[in-house]
Amino acid sequence: MWITKDINLPDEIIAAQKNGELVIFAGAGISTPPPSNLPNFEQLAIDIAQGFIRYDSAMSIDTFLGKLHSRNIKVHEKAIELLTSPESKPNSYHINLIKLFSQSDLRIVTTNFDDHFKTAATDLDIPFYSAPALPLGRDFNGVVHLHGSVTKRPKDLVLVDSDFGRAYFTDGWATNFLRGLFSNYVVLFIGFSANDPVMKYIARGLGSNNRNRFAFTEKGHHDHWNHLQIKHIEYPRTRHDLLQEAVEAWVERTQMGLFEQRKLIKDIAEKPPEYNEVEDSFIGHQLNDNLGARHFFEFAKHYEWVEWMDNSKMLEPLFNNNGEITVFKHMQSRWFSSFLKTDSEKMFKTILEKNGISSLTQTYLVRQLRHSLHDLSPSLLGKWLPVVLGHVNFHNKEQNLDFLADEIKSIDQKETLLIMLEYLTRPITKYKRKFTLSEDNDEMVDIEIELQGDDYWLNAIWDNTIKNNLQYFAVPAMKIFINQLQMITYYLKATGHGEWDPINFSRSAIEPHDQDRYPDDIDFLINCCRDVIAYLIDTNPSLAEAGINQCFFSESKILRRISIHSYKLLINISADKKMEWLIKNDLLFNYDLKHEVFQFIKYLYKDLGAKSKKTLYAHIDERVQELQQDSRFKTETINYEQFNLYYWLTLSDGDCRIARRAFKNAKRQNKHFKIREDHPDFTHWMTTGGFNSISSKVTVEEVLSKDPNKQVDLYWLLNFEDKEYHFEKRDGFLEVVSSAIESNYQWGWNLLKRLASPRKNWKSDLWTAILNGLNGMVFNNVEWMELTGILLEHRNLKEIRYEVTTLLNNAVKHEANDFQHNTTDLIKLFHKVALLVDANDISSTNDAYTQAINHPAGKFTQFFCTLFFKLHNESPLHPALGLIKKNVFSKIVETTSRDMAWAELF
Repeated sequence: MWITKDINLPDEIIAAQKNGELVIFAGAGISTPPPSNLPNFEQLAIDIAQGFIRYDSAMSIDTFLGKLHSRNIKVHEKAIELLTSPESKPNSYHINLIKLFSQSDLRIVTTNFDDHFKTAATDLDIPFYSAPALPLGRDFNGVVHLHGSVTKRPKDLVLVDSDFGRAYFTDGWATNFLRGLFSNYVVLFIGFSANDPVMKYIARGLGSNNRNRFAFTEKGHHDHWNHLQIKHIEYPRTRHDLLQEAVEAWVERTQMGLFEQRKLIKDIAEKPPEYNEVEDSFIGHQLNDNLGARHFFEFAKHYEWVEWMDNSKMLEPLFNNNGEITVFKHMQSRWFSSFLKTDSEKMFKTILEKNGISSLTQTYLVRQLRHSLHDLSPSLLGKWLPVVLGHVNFHNKEQNLDFLADEIKSIDQKETLLIMLEYLTRPITKYKRKFTLSEDNDEMVDIEIELQGDDYWLNAIWDNTIKNNLQYFAVPAMKIFINQLQMITYYLKATGHGEWDPINFSRSAIEPHDQDRYPDDIDFLINCCRDVIAYLIDTNPSLAEAGINQCFFSESKILRRISIHSYKLLINISADKKMEWLIKNDLLFNYDLKHEVFQFIKYLYKDLGAKSKKTLYAHIDERVQELQQDSRFKTETINYEQFNLYYWLTLSDGDCRIARRAFKNAKRQNKHFKIREDHPDFTHWMTTGGFNSISSKVTVEEVLSKDPNKQVDLYWLLNFEDKEYHFEKRDGFLEVVSSAIESNYQWGWNLLKRLASPRKNWKSDLWTAILNGLNGMVFNNVEWMELTGILLEHRNLKEIRYEVTTLLNNAVKHEANDFQHNTTDLIKLFHKVALLVDANDISSTNDAYTQAINHPAGKFTQFFCTLFFKLHNESPLHPALGLIKKNVFSKIVETTSRDMAWAELF
């Protein structure tokens, strides 16, 4: 415990003091400060000699005094005379060391001869012992003058070498006392130096148990104490006054009554922790006692104290079920739960980091939720579901049940398998870190949803048993799948997602599609639900239609998409009736259902009668007019959606005149609109990279005919525009420039160096085209150094940060590219790019990892990770590895900037 900012008392000493097992062992140093002003052992020897014999510091003090004694100098009498000056009074050490103890537990041993302890203890009825009449070292109370006292016979003082011989060797009464002392008590030396001459004798009684011996010492002198197997407690060199202050502060803490103790706890705990060593130690000590803990939990109302306890390793009982349930655990769990109204988000973060909670903490949290229901928003209440339902302690996917379910092959065990299927496909909620750089967002965690079962084994159960026996499983399985998907929606809405449905967003199509080639466990539910309905469409259309209706009228967007996908396949309903159903339910311009609606139209459009087509186009016009009157939507957006829908209808039936005419009219009215040749039925899609083509009249050959070193050609490259485009006058041209560079890297390299030459054109948009064009080029070492130097000098690096990081990431994957002699400059470039990112670098996706991978800092980190492993494979001792570790990876972890957080996440 830090009793002052300079001195930290070990917990063993505090505990020994509390348990009546502490002994203070006082040396000459405690009687030297005023008003005692007594000499230490060496000075006492010099004063006794009075010039009779010249003091020899090379000689041990007791031997020197023995030499004086052999010359008939009355060493013992002179010592008493020198140590009984009427001007010498007890100092703060004598007074305070006595105050450390209750009268019954007072145990002080001293090698000093003065009687200042007796004077300081005048009002106390305590025994005093003086050599050689010592008590048993293993069981005593009072003050023991181990080497005699000025109040006793002079000859009993242990001063000269022969005295020490009797005390520690021949008679051995001092040694015997010390052995009993050190074997049974915790001993704290004060006022000694480790090379104090009396320590060589005291050491004889130390024994081999070094766990209960401590000594105050100046900084830098601990080696001597280590040699004696005594643990040192340091204070600043020559600042003995700080030791006096520490003893005084220790006494204040010791004598503090319950009221004063409670007040001090209150004064500290009512404000956020200041990470002051003295206050922290005091609170930490109080938490070891139930009464002190109760006072602390009463006043600590700032959540920072939870974080303080975590830093102090005192929070673990809240998050595991280890050990017995104690009074402290009850108090701590109740206190932690009390922050629920004000600091739920911080609590979620703590629970996430701890990866679970104890049963006791869960009980108190649920109680607190019951009392706080009216004070919490619905979404905040929902975010407590992982705790309430026990999901927070669900760390591993269910395995044993998966294995068992996969082994069930007999239809006689159908009910058991369905029960297991229902259990394994139950959605569970889990906390995950919410990665946002928004200053206004206080949310620290998000809720993600997964299934209890492992998707590998779920698919095995489906493929090995259920799929081949759908005549038995289809109807009950459909009910299970629909129910679980609906529950997922309930979980999402309850936990604050509102209308945002990440499951729906991440699923591109209900039918098998390349966009969904990396399925997760919830995709298993979607696929199986789709497939059992498809089976029922073929075998029992009425049951299938009932299931489709249940899906359509649910609150789940995924289920509604499954219903639209499945409805178009119904064999007992005509194409015209299906289109009537689509129009009646107003699905045409529903953003969340777009892909399935477009596929629905494509599937049946050719089979529509003229009347149904007419109704469809009338409905489109009517809905467009309605939406244009809605202030929530931009007219431009609505017009483009109509334009895109008409284009899709021409793709659905290229021979349909109505579709071609409608599209032609829409195109004429919106000349600046361009068709989406890739996935016009998707709201979003993933791509492996590349450019969406925007045509330009300029050809690759024409671009390559220009010489960047000629001023007139450079001017043309810098300023050419496609006049027929209203907005993107250079976009198509820049793509052609990139294509030209891909076909002739040297030309692109010349253009890059020309732009970086005097009269540098840092702001030109040609930089983007150049870096995109150079993406596949293999550079030699000199070229890499030259390119990195140019980029380090670049005055508009912020505008090309994505192109730079993409170029490096593609290049490092190519075996022929060699970066090893350029590592230092690349590290400089990394730190420069990391400082240039802005808020627009955060992608719109809600997935933090996707954001990190696409963020410039994250992409540059990806480059260094790849380079690190590439170099490590060449040689684990590669010199560049240390540079990358120290100047990239370590800096990423140490730096607290918001943008570097994306690098750390990657």
